[in-house]
Amino acid sequence: MKFAATFHTMALTALLGLTSCVQQHTVGVPLVRPVIVPVGPHISPKTVASGVPTTLIFDISANPDCTPAQLPTARITQAPEHGTAEIVHSEGYPSFPITNPRHVCNSHKFPNIALRYTSAPGFVGTDIVNLSLFMSNGTEIEYSFIVTVK
Repeated sequence: MKFAATFHTMALTALLGLTSCVQQHTVGVPLVRPVIVPVGPHISPKTVASGVPTTLIFDISANPDCTPAQLPTARITQAPEHGTAEIVHSEGYPSFPITNPRHVCNSHKFPNIALRYTSAPGFVGTDIVNLSLFMSNGTEIEYSFIVTVK
């Protein structure tokens, strides 16, 4: 038995580090289990140790005068199949580059929001976590984390 999997080569070429092209393909795939295709414009490969809680991404929002700006609202849109993911609120220091006017804020502690991933005990392989960040200006940023667990 086969099913048709439709995907955009943009996601796969970004995952493989190739130049991006936008073409849609439909392929026949043997039906063993559902094929998970990363979604979102931001595809981020990560490598983590099995069973160790790891921050995949965090966001610190600062105004140019170094006062805290509104943090985005975060939502996990696809939970990992082989572990857990959670949204964590804490505090930390930014690392704005010298070219950013906010670089003077790097010595200030700010509230932050993070995505923390932990694989199932003993799991080794690949997992996927999708995250949406809803910014205070109304935009949504989608991330797909391709997690290699070793």
